[in-house]
Amino acid sequence: MAEHVVTVKYDRKLVSRAINRFVFYRLGNLAMGGLFVSTIVILVGVALDYRSICFLIIGVCWMALMRWLEFVTWRAERGFFEKCNDRSVVFTFSDNGVKADLPEATSEFEWPLFNEILKLKAMWLLVYAKSRYLMLPTANLTPECMQFIEKKIEEVKQENAA
Repeated sequence: MAEHVVTVKYDRKLVSRAINRFVFYRLGNLAMGGLFVSTIVILVGVALDYRSICFLIIGVCWMALMRWLEFVTWRAERGFFEKCNDRSVVFTFSDNGVKADLPEATSEFEWPLFNEILKLKAMWLLVYAKSRYLMLPTANLTPECMQFIEKKIEEVKQENAA
C-alpha cells in the first residue's frame, strides 16, 4: 500500500492566498454570470424605458450579495486559522484516502469525496464536496506524491463518469 506523508506549516499569507484563489474560482464564475445577467436586464430595461432604476438596483444587489458571500467565506477560514496554536498539519496520502492530523483534531477523507485539483503557482487545492478544500503548498510535495494525488483524483473522475 502506497503512503505519502507531508507536513505543512501554514502561515497567514499562504492561507489568505488560498482563500482568495478558491473564492475567485468558485464565486468568480457566479459573480461574472450575475454581472452579465444584470447588464442584460439593465439594457433591456433602458431599451423599454421601463423603470430602469429598478433593474439597476437589482443588479447592484446581486453584485453586493456576491461580495458578501466572498467576505463570509474569507472570515470563516481566517477565523479557524487564528484559533490554531500550532499551524502545522500532517497529511497522509494512502490508497484509502487522505488523513489530516492537526494538534486540535484529526480528519479523514476518502478519495471519492474529492472532485478536482485546483493547481496554482505555489499550492494545490484539493477540492472536496465542491465547496471545501485542502491546501497543499507544492514546495512540500514530492514529485511522487503529486503523481499519486493526480492519479487518485483521476480515478475518482473516471468512476464518477462511468
